[in-house]
Amino acid sequence: MSLYQTEGIVLSQTPLGENDKIITLLSPEEGLVRAVVKGARKPKSRLSAVTQPFTRASFQLSRGKSLDRVIQVSLKTSHPGILSDYAKVVCASYVSELVAELSPEKQQNREQFWFFSSVLDHLEQREDPWVVVKWTEVGLLLRAGLLPSFDECALCGGEIVQPAYFSAEAGGAVCGKCGQAKDAADWAGVQAGNLALGEQTVRAIPVSPGTLKTLEILRDSGNQCPNLTAKGQVRQEVNDVLQQCVDHALGKRLKSSLLVGSILVSPHRE
Repeated sequence: MSLYQTEGIVLSQTPLGENDKIITLLSPEEGLVRAVVKGARKPKSRLSAVTQPFTRASFQLSRGKSLDRVIQVSLKTSHPGILSDYAKVVCASYVSELVAELSPEKQQNREQFWFFSSVLDHLEQREDPWVVVKWTEVGLLLRAGLLPSFDECALCGGEIVQPAYFSAEAGGAVCGKCGQAKDAADWAGVQAGNLALGEQTVRAIPVSPGTLKTLEILRDSGNQCPNLTAKGQVRQEVNDVLQQCVDHALGKRLKSSLLVGSILVSPHRE
């Protein structure tokens, strides 16, 4: 039996039979790890509480062909400030699903681990989870090399001139000159979420200067979540832009995105 020790954050769990479960860990040395936790679903299991989602702990595991096995766990934090707030649980579930999609299995990824550890700490501490989720989306896409351009036109490389648009399919922000509606039919298309670029039609979102500035701040904040707020049009446009970015990068929409979207536009969270 080949044993190894690693710190890890539990991203998700899945039942396995009557008594066991499978957890997905993010580890600095191992990347994504899928492991069986024997007996974790039994009422008095000592491993149940310390292998819940969002838990950060030190794990001893044995290597297997397809699944590793958890042997021992030493808890570091369970992030109680997340677990006691339904909105934060929803947000943490979403960003955990996103990090699992953007992290390779069994590949060292220390930067991803420490970034995500910081994400959960910020999510636990902040009253409004909106900025943490948006910063996480931008940070994960940036680290994966999948973040579109926000501060120059993706088509001509020039300055962003209003009216501006955003299209992940086009590569990012599109200046008013490149995206200018030629006639009423073109403008109706933009309003409906489509932008004609020569012979090609791509999904596009009209964006304000405030939205592009907010996206630049999120991109340039590194490992420290910025202290910013956004309301009304800017908040909605940032949501729409980053939803398009994530969908385009993954080639699909995450199951948890609809629920987290409803949480982040709730009036009591603004």
